Amino acid sequence: MAAHPKTGQVWELPTFLPIGKDAQGRERRALLINSAFPAGPGEYSSKYVPYWVGTWDATNRRLTPDTTEPKLMDYGDHFTGPSGTVDDKGRSLVFSVARDRRTERAHYDAGWAHNAGLPSELSMRPDGDLGFRPVEEVSRLHAGAPLLDITAPTSPADANNRLAGIRGDMLHIKLTMERGSAGTFGLDVLRNPGDEERTRLFSDAPAGQPGVDRTRSGNNSTEPGFGIH
Repeated sequence: MAAHPKTGQVWELPTFLPIGKDAQGRERRALLINSAFPAGPGEYSSKYVPYWVGTWDATNRRLTPDTTEPKLMDYGDHFTGPSGTVDDKGRSLVFSVARDRRTERAHYDAGWAHNAGLPSELSMRPDGDLGFRPVEEVSRLHAGAPLLDITAPTSPADANNRLAGIRGDMLHIKLTMERGSAGTFGLDVLRNPGDEERTRLFSDAPAGQPGVDRTRSGNNSTEPGFGIH
């Protein structure tokens, strides 16, 4: 902990799960924790889920991590509180808490805080690192014909016109975009008519990475923390 202060003063909610065997037949495991700071709030308090991956010696009960430097389950600045299990299919599943940015007073007044994250299945990637993917059961949430199906290439203006009647808090969107000459492009979700509120999912072509702009995501006046990631 002293060597990696970002992981907290206490490693809360340790989750230790198998992810497969390497080429030498050694069992591989992942250790995920919540960074807790009981001595006082810190910059990294309850924001991230650090993890280590390594080989597990069951006889000596020792994990040998690939690296001492932890990695992060999510870089979106809001996943915390990991918990996990191995189900009856042998899958290693991990759950998390999607932490909001409201004050404790706002939590009390509303009667609830945060959201539960979708369960993810852990696996070992070809490079030995930890892989995450949504559990296959998520695909069963979708039934019936699509609300809108645009198969031919179309302009953003035409797509927006056809999307005007689509509403919902949970939508499964499959989208293919060609950037053309645009440096940054993407999709706005949960956008109100006046554009005072919206969450922007975008691709930053020059940087070669995806991003999320939450500067207008709901009521962000109670606690700082929303931004562009």
